[in-house]
Amino acid sequence: MELLVAVLIGLIQGVAEWLPISSEAVISLILQNFLGQSPLESVNASVWLHTGTMVAAFLYFRQDFLRLAKKFFREMPRTPESIRSKARITENTDDWKLIVFIGVVTAITGAIGGTIYILGLKTVANYPKVFTALTGIALFITGFTRLYQKGEDRKIGDLNYTDTALTGVVQAFSILPGISRSGSTTFALLYRDFDAEEAFKLSFIISVPAIAAANIGLEFFSGFTVSTGLIVASAVSMVSGYVMIEAVLKIADRAEVAYICFALGILSFIPIFI
Repeated sequence: MELLVAVLIGLIQGVAEWLPISSEAVISLILQNFLGQSPLESVNASVWLHTGTMVAAFLYFRQDFLRLAKKFFREMPRTPESIRSKARITENTDDWKLIVFIGVVTAITGAIGGTIYILGLKTVANYPKVFTALTGIALFITGFTRLYQKGEDRKIGDLNYTDTALTGVVQAFSILPGISRSGSTTFALLYRDFDAEEAFKLSFIISVPAIAAANIGLEFFSGFTVSTGLIVASAVSMVSGYVMIEAVLKIADRAEVAYICFALGILSFIPIFI
């Protein structure tokens, strides 16, 4: 992979990862059509490229991750009763709610997403544009719902197991070509009436363990070998991804939730015409 191509792919990954555009589908198409890679090779490469954006998310939210890690190891449940107590997500502090949310979402994503990958559905999904369109339609519906909704936007402190299960399931299906991980998880949280900035933040945070698990699975199941070009592309995606997170959160903080949904819905349809 030439240096210029690696940089371009890294920029696309860093920007598209945090938008409702399946970076995996876009990168796979580029690798297949311009670099002659097979569908399986391109999918594996696009999955590994998420390493850069994973590092970007970890660095951006490093204070949150460090605080949660300290909280977990300081108050780690060691008895059946303490485990049950911590597992009661609605009765815990905000930090423990977030710890449980991240853990359960990642477990659900791994179980369902791993099954999809092992069964080979990833390589036989012949209609990626259908999944892309469904994400866009879902965001438009959510936008209209939020436009006429009355009441307060929910925050991290309002997390419950319904939010957790829905987010984990939709994130798992983002392994299919055309389904944006960021778009689907943000949609799930906006649909559950979360504040836009909180929805994006939660979506970005859960990307870290999800991508880490996907990379471990990629190495375990496929023996994928990383090239120098992919390392360069991943480094570029880390820098561009970090900048993009900052931009997205600023927009989410200032804009009306319904109009954010409409904008994301429009962006979702872009890959259909590529």
